[in-house]
Amino acid sequence: MPDRPAVDVTPSFRGAVASRLRKFSFLHARHAWEQRRSDPLAPHGVAFFYLEPKAPQFDQLRTATRILLGDDEAASLPHLLYGLARHARDGFSTDPTFDPRVAMANRVDGMSRSAVFAGVGVVSLDTPHGSWRDAQHRARGEQDLPGRCYARLIDGTMLLMDRGGEPQFNALTVECSVQDGNTQYDTPSMLWRWNPVLAETAESDPTFHVWRWIGELGRIIDHGSRSR
Repeated sequence: MPDRPAVDVTPSFRGAVASRLRKFSFLHARHAWEQRRSDPLAPHGVAFFYLEPKAPQFDQLRTATRILLGDDEAASLPHLLYGLARHARDGFSTDPTFDPRVAMANRVDGMSRSAVFAGVGVVSLDTPHGSWRDAQHRARGEQDLPGRCYARLIDGTMLLMDRGGEPQFNALTVECSVQDGNTQYDTPSMLWRWNPVLAETAESDPTFHVWRWIGELGRIIDHGSRSR
């Protein structure tokens, strides 16, 4: 097994992940709104996070993202993540050149060969304010669309983010499973809260299977990447 740089998931890296997911959520909402009648997108998108160990600490995050066309499988976030986990498992077990940044993403930041896998994130237009199906009928435009984001990093950090549209004053709340000192990052509308209960999500909770398959997808990619 090749040497692998240690991944130090710092508060600044977690903050960068939150900021990147916020931007991805905005862009996903824009594309979904623009294409809702012509070439509909799935209400969910996926991000793979990498850490560039030789970069300055404030600039270590690199991201590969994927948005998908809408279909029955992609409509359910847990089933989408389950399918991606199977894809990653089969890819690593059968193809010695398999790389999620190539095989599972359609946009990738530039990064060096030293970049190390650091976690998985999800953006969704299904939120506590309603489903994407309902939201697109109520919204006046993309600015009214809220979003929900999830992330699980390889140190076990869990982030749950709710991004409001204009009706919610464009506020962003970040719940983090570890207490790391972040109070806001990059924007005064981002409120950072410690929520250790995220790591104890009950099976009856609607997000249980989302967290389950985000964790499994990350575990498969981390293990497969380490073996290369």
